[in-house]
Amino acid sequence: YAPYDRTPKSSLLGMIAFGIVVVCLVLVCVGAAPVGTIFADMVLATGSTDIDQNTMGELLMEQAPLQVMLLNVGSTIGFGGWVTGIVAAVMGRGRLWGVLAIIIGTLAPFIMAGVMVASMMPALQAVQR
Repeated sequence: YAPYDRTPKSSLLGMIAFGIVVVCLVLVCVGAAPVGTIFADMVLATGSTDIDQNTMGELLMEQAPLQVMLLNVGSTIGFGGWVTGIVAAVMGRGRLWGVLAIIIGTLAPFIMAGVMVASMMPALQAVQR
């Protein structure tokens, strides 16, 4: 067997993964708040949380196309950053950054949903009463 080479590996891959995941988390949170507000307005207008999916899709594309695009693009690229973080952690190319990207990428959908629900909360409380 050849001796093990202990030359340090570049941590750039992990840093890139971390940066992508964090930027995409910010993008989806920026897009989630207005989308949640539109959901809230629809709930208040109908008086029910049972909303037709086609109507909601049309309403979102009319009132907030940029925010919907931010959600879609941020989610897709963020998933790519999450996978890149896994690769970085496994290969040892910025293991710490890769693990942080994995953790943040795993929590990102829950954070985004929390932002969306927080923007919907006043309408949900009004309908509940």
